[in-house]
Amino acid sequence: HGPARRGQLLLVEDEPMVRELYAEYLRQEGHTVVVAEDGLAGLAAFQAGTFELVITDMAMPGLNGEQLAAKIRQLSPPMPVLLLTGFGDIMNARGERPPGIDVVAGKPISLTVLREAVQDALWRTLEQRP
Repeated sequence: HGPARRGQLLLVEDEPMVRELYAEYLRQEGHTVVVAEDGLAGLAAFQAGTFELVITDMAMPGLNGEQLAAKIRQLSPPMPVLLLTGFGDIMNARGERPPGIDVVAGKPISLTVLREAVQDALWRTLEQRP
């Protein structure tokens, strides 16, 4: 990867403290961050905005991370989605990736790993574009 990329990010997380922590950290990294408190709000925000990456929690009421990713895939096939889940390490070890998910990261996630996962996803998008 080249230099750190900055992007328009959508962060979907139902835990207020976690949501604020991640959003604040990502803003300090130079990203523009829109937050949503659950999958349905995340879908509405996605449809209303322009993003380069969606970061979503897995377990949320209403619409979970996998369901949100599937809907985003239908709306915008090249959109990268980073899934945060307590089962991330297990999924990565098994090479499991739900449909519509590009990068899986374990929770709780350290800010260093969050930064790396975001950069990985942003660079992946750049490489996939014609």
